[in-house]
Amino acid sequence: MKALIAGDYHDKPVKGDLDRLVELEKPTHLISLGDYDIIKSIEEFVKIAKYCRRKGIVVIDVPGNHDHAVLHKINVRSPTLARSGSNILELNEELEDNKTAKKYLENITQLENIEKHLQIGKFSIAIVHGAYCGDISSLAGFFWDERFRDEKTHCMWYRLVCEASIRVNFEEMKKRNENLMIRGHDHMPLHGQLKKGCVSYDYLSYGGTVNLGPRSLHVISPGAFCEGHYAILEETKKAQLKVRYRKFY
Repeated sequence: MKALIAGDYHDKPVKGDLDRLVELEKPTHLISLGDYDIIKSIEEFVKIAKYCRRKGIVVIDVPGNHDHAVLHKINVRSPTLARSGSNILELNEELEDNKTAKKYLENITQLENIEKHLQIGKFSIAIVHGAYCGDISSLAGFFWDERFRDEKTHCMWYRLVCEASIRVNFEEMKKRNENLMIRGHDHMPLHGQLKKGCVSYDYLSYGGTVNLGPRSLHVISPGAFCEGHYAILEETKKAQLKVRYRKFY
């Protein structure tokens, strides 16, 4: 098993870089964590996913909070949107004119698709854009919309920004008997661990490799694709996993 993990595409087109990484890394799995600020990129990802599946690559994709916001016209503020000179309402209008992208977002944001799960050896893995629990600063105003009070929807919005937010997310993972979460949202490459009651977390902006033991709980974030980050998750010979944090520019 070798998974290419990418997400938080935002204002970076996926065509040219993501498909090049698929050819370079030759993964068995492509794990995509969502968040597009270019509607055309959604259509491009659909084509890349179709190509991967034809090649026998397992594609696991979850929606980001921006995808949710664009589809439902939730007018969030975002540095990446400001950087691209766009906004949610303009993207929603563009989405209405792109049938492929709209169909994809309508499907991926269904409640049953917001969380994905994967079993690899002794690892029970959750895949979400945000987290089960954590910091709610990014949810300001969001809870007031009665359409989106389902707790699964919140998995696209929670942030893990400090030890307290990471710990509360680990507690929820323990309740679900999961020992690894793959997530995006916060843009920084991250490895967090709960071992013997102690929480540790490291940011790996400049790359590196971390071995994951099944007796601890882990959360990994590849970093933002729009900033050149991605990660590779592989099995080792000792019933462990290792994650390699990489940059493509």
